[in-house]
Amino acid sequence: MPVTVRKAVVDDAWAVAAAHARCWQETYAQLLPADLLQAVTVEGRHAARVRVLSDPTIKSFVACRTAVGDVIGFADCGPLRNAARCVSGEIYALYVLADHHGQGIGFGLFAACIREFLGRGFTSMKLSVLVDNRKARRFYEMTGGRYESTTISRRGETYLEEAIYGWASAAMARLGRGEGANR
Repeated sequence: MPVTVRKAVVDDAWAVAAAHARCWQETYAQLLPADLLQAVTVEGRHAARVRVLSDPTIKSFVACRTAVGDVIGFADCGPLRNAARCVSGEIYALYVLADHHGQGIGFGLFAACIREFLGRGFTSMKLSVLVDNRKARRFYEMTGGRYESTTISRRGETYLEEAIYGWASAAMARLGRGEGANR
């Protein structure tokens, strides 16, 4: 079934919240404590999705099965957080339902974010990923992402070790044209 990547709108909030909650359960079942995963619900994610989709500085994209419009993946991107002067973009979230992995959907969402960054004149981009999320790390490395550092973040009482990856403008331009992942 064909898949379309498009800009998300506020009306997509429930569908994206459902995909977000399911992706967390699928992706992090072996990586995060059960109580943290149980706290990620569709209802809980909905309010956050409305905020994200209403924020003009953040662009969100969804991957949908064209025939039925189901959201099977999404990505959020915008200016680099915690930057004094913003010439860099950041991918805040990129998730694809597990049964759709390996079909180029993640790369399509990734490329949509890069095109957004290039359109804003950003000269580089970054993202963070759990250190233990080997599959995601391989994907970002295949797209030319370079490991830069490790940081610690906190969700509730859980501390998470995250790897920071970065891309320079030449790699972004190549990826934005769809040339890219060594899939």
